[in-house]
Amino acid sequence: MKQKFSVAQINNIVKKNLAGATIEQICQEYQISVATFYHWKANYLDVSEQILTRLDKLEQENLLLKQMYAEEKLSKRLDA
Repeated sequence: MKQKFSVAQINNIVKKNLAGATIEQICQEYQISVATFYHWKANYLDVSEQILTRLDKLEQENLLLKQMYAEEKLSKRLDA
């Protein structure tokens, strides 16, 4: 029977390999093919990296906006 894994489960499975488990061990444990594992690794790790990159950019933008807001607020106080 074919089992459907959630995105979170797939990420955890792929991370097990990064933590040191062999691909063969992981494939046996979850009853998946080696090809499936490599497919997941290629697709889901790329997505994770993209998300982290986007998060970093958003955090930088947020910091810049906070600084701009603080400067504007200070400027209005000085004008008053």
